[in-house]
Amino acid sequence: MGAKGAKGNLPGGLRTGLVGLGLLALAITCLLTSPAPDRSNAETRANAEPQGGILPCGSHVVLTAVYRNRDGRIHFEGVADPKFAGRQARIYDRDNHLVAATTVGEDGIFWANANSKDEGYTWLTRFIARVGGSESRWKRIGQAVGLRDRQPFELEPTARNHGKTLERTRVRVKVAGGHSNLLVVGLQVGCSRFDVIELASTYTDSNGVSDLNLPRPPADRPYWIFRVSTEDDWKISPPIVVKSVPESGPTG
Repeated sequence: MGAKGAKGNLPGGLRTGLVGLGLLALAITCLLTSPAPDRSNAETRANAEPQGGILPCGSHVVLTAVYRNRDGRIHFEGVADPKFAGRQARIYDRDNHLVAATTVGEDGIFWANANSKDEGYTWLTRFIARVGGSESRWKRIGQAVGLRDRQPFELEPTARNHGKTLERTRVRVKVAGGHSNLLVVGLQVGCSRFDVIELASTYTDSNGVSDLNLPRPPADRPYWIFRVSTEDDWKISPPIVVKSVPESGPTG
C-alpha cells in the first residue's frame, strides 16, 4: 500500500510492523463483504502498536473526506486538535460560501452535511474546513478511492468470534474508473499515508465498489485510521476514520 517508487524509501517497506496478534486477528476477521477475500497481504512483525488519534499530524484541522451521501447532499468528515472540542467547524467552498457547520466532538472528530443539495458541485469541486482560526487543506469530492457511505453494522455471533456480536463500521468505497479491482486494506499508524500496516485484501464488484466491515478501536483510543488502496499502489483512499463509539450514518 504505497505510491509507486516510495517503497524503497520506507524502512521495511510500507508494513511498519505488527498490530499484536489479538488485534490483527480481530482486524482480519472484520470480514470484508466483497467476494473472494484474499488475506495474503496480512503480516505480523514484532513490537509495533498502532497509535490511535494520530491526526491531525501537525495541522490543527484536517478535512479527511468529502462525498455525496444517500440523500444527495455533500457529507464532510474531519479531525481537529482536541483543544477545539466544542468549537464550531465551518466548511466553505472555493467561492467562500458557507456550505456546512457543525461542532467538534471531544475526540476532535467533526461530521457535517451540506445545508442544501447543490447540483452545481462536480467531482473537482474543493472545500476547506475552518475551526478556531485554523484551516485545513482544500479537499475535492473526487478521489481515486473515495468514500460513498458509512453505517453502523453488527456481525452475527459465530464460533469464530466466541459467540459474541461484533460491532463494526461498514464503509462503502469506490475506485475511480468503474471496473473490478483488488483492494488492500490497512491501518495507518503514522502521519504519512504510506505509514500503514496491511491487514487484508478483497475484490470490488465490476463497478469498482466494495463494502468493508471495519473494526472499531478499544475504548481507550478515540479512533483508528484506515487506508484502502489498489494492489498496484496507484490509487489510495483519504483517511477513513473509525470511532470507538457506535457511529450513526452520514445522514444521521
